[in-house]
Amino acid sequence: MILAVGFMAVAMTSCGNSNTPEAVAEKALKCAKNNDWKGYLSLVQGAEKNPEQMEGYARMIEEKLKERGDAAKIVSYKILDQDILEDSATIYYQVVTKDGNEKEDSMKLVKDENGEWKIYQKK
Repeated sequence: MILAVGFMAVAMTSCGNSNTPEAVAEKALKCAKNNDWKGYLSLVQGAEKNPEQMEGYARMIEEKLKERGDAAKIVSYKILDQDILEDSATIYYQVVTKDGNEKEDSMKLVKDENGEWKIYQKK
């Protein structure tokens, strides 16, 4: 019994917490790299309240990125730094696109009413 409880504790801590600003930003960047714009937009604040609008945004993003070609295709990314306050955070990251360009940028996140970290969307 003690061995089973110990194993569960190790298993739970090794999986990490997916509700951290860094984990949400990592998931968002992975979605962007994989052109999963529905997945990316599901991480945006308020997305669950207007799924039809998010579906339209996903199609619009896909069309715009097709126009940009290799300059828009992310081949790698990495989290550089983070500033976390109680209910908001800024994640600093770098992306490398298929055409070889490197760009540093930031992503703002906020906690929603359920305590989940979401990508901040200006209203």
